[in-house]
Amino acid sequence: MNKVLITVCLCFLGSVSFSQESIKLVYSSCTEKSLEELEKLTLNNKLKYKTALIEYNDLKQNGKIILSSKEFAPIKKIINNYQNGIPLTQEEKIYAEEAINKYISITDIISK
Repeated sequence: MNKVLITVCLCFLGSVSFSQESIKLVYSSCTEKSLEELEKLTLNNKLKYKTALIEYNDLKQNGKIILSSKEFAPIKKIINNYQNGIPLTQEEKIYAEEAINKYISITDIISK
C-alpha cells in the first residue's frame, strides 16, 4: 500500500514540475536574445539593422532594458492589463508602473 501511494505521489509531483513554465519578469540588463532577434528581423536590410542598433544603444545608455519579444510578452501582458484597467493586485500595479518605463521589446525599436 505504501509503495502504491509513494508511486502515485511521485507521478503527481513529476507532472506538476513538468507543467510549470518558468516566467522571468525581472531583468537587470539587455539580453543576448534581443540582439539575436534584431539580427534575424533585419537580416535582409542592413540600413534598418544599423538604425535599430543605434536606437538600441541609445536606449540602453538611457537605462532602458531591451528584451526579445518572447521575453517581453509576459511583461507586456501585465502592462496592458494595467493600462486597460483590468483589476490587478497592488504588487502587479507597482510592477506595471515600473515596467512601463524600464523595459522595451526589440520589435518596438525596429518598428519605429
